[in-house]
Amino acid sequence: MVCGAVFAELLAHPGMSPTLLEKTLTQADIDIDFMTSKSIWSGAGKAFSEYVDRRKNAQTGLTKQLLTDFIIGAHASERADQLLTLDPKRYAQGFSSLKLIP
Repeated sequence: MVCGAVFAELLAHPGMSPTLLEKTLTQADIDIDFMTSKSIWSGAGKAFSEYVDRRKNAQTGLTKQLLTDFIIGAHASERADQLLTLDPKRYAQGFSSLKLIP
């Protein structure tokens, strides 16, 4: 399952069309969850806020992650048992209980 934010990111990929994306997700047996609950939004906001605080405390400058990353992490934490990602470090701190698949 992927959340609507993942769907939007995949759709933004060069050369991707809504038809191709729908076909690909269907063939991979991946559902799209377009309904995002208050608890997911809250979890994303909390994790993003903690991330911003860590960045400020480390004096490393502006944030490098987008809020969308935290929406994806919060959605996976609540609605899935794992998250497939090319960047597990990105999700490890904010969602420590989430099983990450690199």
